Amino acid sequence: MATRTKTEREKLRSEHPDSWIAVEAGDEIVGKLVDVTEAWSDQRNNGSFYPLLTIDATEATGYDSPGELKVHCFGAVLFNEVMRHEPEIGERVRITYKGTGEAKRKGYNAPELYAVRVEGRTDGAARAYGRIRGSEPDTPQSAGQSDIPATTDDAQDDIPF
Repeated sequence: MATRTKTEREKLRSEHPDSWIAVEAGDEIVGKLVDVTEAWSDQRNNGSFYPLLTIDATEATGYDSPGELKVHCFGAVLFNEVMRHEPEIGERVRITYKGTGEAKRKGYNAPELYAVRVEGRTDGAARAYGRIRGSEPDTPQSAGQSDIPATTDDAQDDIPF
């Protein structure tokens, strides 16, 4: 799928008034997440599911009175951002379109860049560490064992760690 022009994005927005479609860098949608489901795209990895968010928007660039808008998260960057944050129903989210990035290689499409923020989240580090930990092979630390050698020398009992 080729990167869309501003005109193509504007046309999509007018054809799909129930969906949030960013047109220019800086466009945002802000509101409470009211539904998360999966949708199918034949253009994602030769066909796969992607997150489909429904947001009760209080703000949405380009929409006069937004209400509930669907956000199709099938583009690689938006997909990864949503999967990284995993917003839950009832949480307030902000999705910002950052514009078009640079293609990694000649002949490849430039990525559409997005940022996703979930209001009040304090578990971002725990989620990241959990994903990293889950991607590593079992090691003594991840199996609940310590790599610090056990000692029976009572003289070392006062070590402060």
